[in-house]
Amino acid sequence: MISKKPKARTAEYLTGTWREAPIIHLLPISEGHEIAGAEIYFGDEAAVRSDHHSGTTWGVRGQTPEVRATGARFSLKVISAISASGCLRFMVVRGRVAAQQAGEFIQRLMHGARRRVFLILDGHPMRKAKAVQSCVEEHGAMKIFFLRPYSPELNPDEIVWQDLKADGIGKCPVATADELHRRVVDHLETLRGLPRKTRSYFLAPHTQYAA
Repeated sequence: MISKKPKARTAEYLTGTWREAPIIHLLPISEGHEIAGAEIYFGDEAAVRSDHHSGTTWGVRGQTPEVRATGARFSLKVISAISASGCLRFMVVRGRVAAQQAGEFIQRLMHGARRRVFLILDGHPMRKAKAVQSCVEEHGAMKIFFLRPYSPELNPDEIVWQDLKADGIGKCPVATADELHRRVVDHLETLRGLPRKTRSYFLAPHTQYAA
């Protein structure tokens, strides 16, 4: 036995009886909505901070290496949605994400859509706000469904944030808010041009049900 940092889990996560259900039943699209012909997206939002660091660097044995970074603290919010076909859509927000920003992202997601769009999210109260629901109702071809509570690992879009924070901004310090914005956009634009990589997010053990 060795000492290791534990992974935090909520009590609700650990006692959720739904985890014993067959994986195919986890897709939260209710009866009466035909999946065939629809574009299914999984969406989420995340904060990206200037003081996030990941990875390792070279140093002298016995000495902890130092990396210069700004003492300023700033952050961005990012909303994204991905599909099993490898499509990635995103929007960067300076400030907080509220119902207005969520509605704007829905408008962008539906722009140019030729098929019905099913958007699957976690059950954050903001996403159930009247303003968001009104925006969805404006687009008869769109429906929103919600993942089961305390189950972020079922959302393939969570892996986008892992990729962004580990490879996009975590290994090189940023000095200004504008630089952080540029780095986030550049990384997500690159990822948008790699549909095969986006499709791979649906191959993780807990996301294969959505592929």
